[in-house]
This record gives sequence, C-alpha cells and structure tokens, in this order.
Amino acid sequence: MKKRGTAFPLLLIAVCVVALVSLLPLNSSSNGKLKDFSLWSDLFPKEETEQIGGDTYVDPDLENMMAAASDDSAHTDSVSETALISTDSMQIEIDGQVDDEETEIIEIVPVPERPVRKEGEPVKIEDFSGTRLAKFRDAMAKRQTRPVRIAIIGDSYIEGDIFSQNIREKLQEQYGGHGVGYLPLSSELTGFRQSIRQSCSGWKKHDFRNNGKRYSTLSGIYHTPQGNATTTVKGSKKMAHSANWNNSRFLFIAPTATNITITSADGVPCVYNVEPSESVQSIELNGETGELKLSAGSSDLIALGLYLNDNSGVTVDNMSIRGYSGIKHAEISTELATQMRQFIDYDLIIVEYGINALTSNITNYNYYTSAMEKAISRIRQAYPQADILVMGIGDRGEKKGTGVHSMKSVPYMVDQQREMAHRLGVAFWDTREAMGGEDAVVEWVKNRDVNKDYIHLSFTGGDRLASLFVLSLNDMIND
Repeated sequence: MKKRGTAFPLLLIAVCVVALVSLLPLNSSSNGKLKDFSLWSDLFPKEETEQIGGDTYVDPDLENMMAAASDDSAHTDSVSETALISTDSMQIEIDGQVDDEETEIIEIVPVPERPVRKEGEPVKIEDFSGTRLAKFRDAMAKRQTRPVRIAIIGDSYIEGDIFSQNIREKLQEQYGGHGVGYLPLSSELTGFRQSIRQSCSGWKKHDFRNNGKRYSTLSGIYHTPQGNATTTVKGSKKMAHSANWNNSRFLFIAPTATNITITSADGVPCVYNVEPSESVQSIELNGETGELKLSAGSSDLIALGLYLNDNSGVTVDNMSIRGYSGIKHAEISTELATQMRQFIDYDLIIVEYGINALTSNITNYNYYTSAMEKAISRIRQAYPQADILVMGIGDRGEKKGTGVHSMKSVPYMVDQQREMAHRLGVAFWDTREAMGGEDAVVEWVKNRDVNKDYIHLSFTGGDRLASLFVLSLNDMIND
C-alpha cells in the first residue's frame, strides 16, 4: 500500500539542509575552491545595486580605513578636477604672516591629463619620472650578459601567474630567457597554475599581514619547515620557455647550522652544510634543468624563495597575495632587501593593487592612495635600481537592477591612482582603458576573458591583457 503525505516533510528537510549549508564559511574553509552562497538572497534577490564578487579576506588595516572612509563619504567630495591637496606638510598663512604653530604646507598638485589616444593605438604608459623607464631600458640593453628581472606584485587579480605568465612568455619570446622566476616554497595553487608544476609538503606559510615586520620582503611571504619539508618543481610545456632554465637559486636565512638537500634533473642529491647566520644566504646551481627538489628540516630556517631563470634574457616574477591591498609594503625591510639584492635585484617593479579597496559607496580614495604612496616610496628605497610602474585597476562589474555594468566607483579609483603615480614620479598604465573603458568588463565576461564574478581574469583574459600591456611596454622602451 502506497504511503501518503511524505512529500512535504522531505521537501522541508531538504530546504533546512540547504539553509544550514548556506551558513557555512565555504570560501574561507576551502581556500577559495568553494563559493559561499545565501539561500535567502537566492530566493529574494535585491533589485538595488550590489557587488558581484570579491575577495573574502583583506588587510585589517585597510578594513579600518574603508570603514572610516565609508562613514565620511556622505560628507566628502571626490578628488577635485583641478587639484589635490596634500597635507603631508602644511603651513598656513594668516594676514600675510606664517602661523608658527603649523608645520604643514598645503601643496596643490595638478591633475595629470589623460593622454590622447588614436583608435588602434596602444594605451600609453605614462611615465611621470620623465625618463621613459630609463633604468629598465638600460638593463634591457645588457640582457645578453645578465638577466633582466621584472617583479609583478599584486593581489588575486594575478593569482596563479595569470597575466604575468603571458607577459613573461611574450617578453622571453622577443628578448630571450627561460624559466618562471620566483616561486614560494609552498602554494595552494599547485593544481591551478599553468607555468610550473609544483608539489610541496611540510612548509608553514607566513604572511606579513599577520606576522610582523622582521622578515617583510617584496613577496610578502616566507616559509618555515615543519619537520622534514620538501618542494619539487618541474617545468611546464603549457607555456613557451617554461619547460627548463639554466640558473636555480634558493634564498634563505639560517639562524642555526643546518643541512639543505637539492636534487636537479640528473637525480643526484647534493647536500649543502649551511653555517649559521642572521643574514640572507644563497645556494646557486648553474646548468640547464627542467626539475628541482629541495628538502630542509630545521624549524628556524627562513625560506625566502626559489628563483628559476636563465643567466640572460628576461625573467618575470609573480608575487601575489589573495585579498591584499598593498599597504603593508610600507613596512618591508630595506635592510633585508639590501641583502637580497646581492643575489636578486630588479629592473622594473609593476604594482597591481586597488581592487580590494574598491566599494560602490566610496568615490574618494585619498585614504588608500595616501597609504599606497608610503608603500611605493618604501619599495623605491628598497630597490633603488628599479623603475616602478603602477597598474590602474581593471574594470569591475556590479549588478544594477537586472543587468551588470561597471562599478560606478572604478573611474574614481583609476583617476586617483594616476594622480598618486604623478605625485610619486613613477610610471602608470591605465588597465581599465586598455580593456575598453566603461562597461568593458561586461564584454570581457561575455568572451570568457573575465570570470563571472566580474572581477578576476581568466587564463585567456590574462593572455589578452598581457598582449595589450606588452604592446604598451614596447612602445615605451623602443620609441
């Protein structure tokens, strides 16, 4: 005999299970592999403007600044169309007399004009130093005798070597070089990244947002062994020039004596007896190889990174931290950078940040660009031989009613990043303009060049954007 009345209880149980799952922190607990969702918002979607997506973790310092800026946004105008007031040093004149009690000078900084671009031309790199990236150009002229090193530091926009792997591939094709450059000793993206195959075990990651200033480097992270730690890397044929390289280098700090074992493609392990030192040390292997295994066991070893590249040509280092704003770079150790520069120095540092500081209800980002000025100034102190180029944020989407358009605050952030670069006297590249400007992200999502969060590049989008960037870079250095 058929049972009746069981459908509704089963439906009720299913709804309750789904509702409970929607309360779980799926994104954070899975390191971004699973996405959070809300049963309520799915059943009753909002009609007003709302953000499509974003990183789940940002800097605590930035969160505090964003909260303060949001509170003040109703009372604060956006950046002036004609001037920006810098209050780093202000001096007030009253009735022709200087008030001695004030120590700051109001500085009027003219807003740089956007360069005029004809249809079909690449977006110009605006070099506010007036040197046309002279340091980088000089290094390129010497690329036959030593590697030209580029660092791209950023957030999840370039995570997994997206964008940077294509810049590397295109520049190495044109100017020579092999290998992926910098690698952390451990990564949660080993199955995602295309430019290298990496397996790791036994390493603890330290992120300088939470671990103080002592080992604050350009990459923002370091690793320590937890027991016997190993890292194995193999070149990838998915990207041209990434299958092999001829120079392998490991940078570290060893406060106590330890042994480090490195095995390359010949399969013969080499054991290095390391003397204790509080300074940066390097193990270097020369000779073409397509794989490497490193083992270490000392718990106080500070593993700063692997560097896999040629002794000539161009190498591009990807240094990304998910959810990061860039502002903690104001605390990087210039002493540590000086020690690392003996082995690894840079000719061009590309700064890609800002997407995590963006919200719909804020159009004045002076609080953020002021913090980033300090960060970039510190980077310039740490790497005085490098030109610095700021990437404006890419276009980002938000839901408006039933459609998606560019977030209204994006152009404000881009303008203020350009003004920041102008004040610092560094280069600037307008990523959003290169993508197509207003509502460009909608077209990029349609073509699957940006993911459906309307923020992050796909691999094809990284390649597309890299092509545009390399056109601009070549236009600058070969002009």
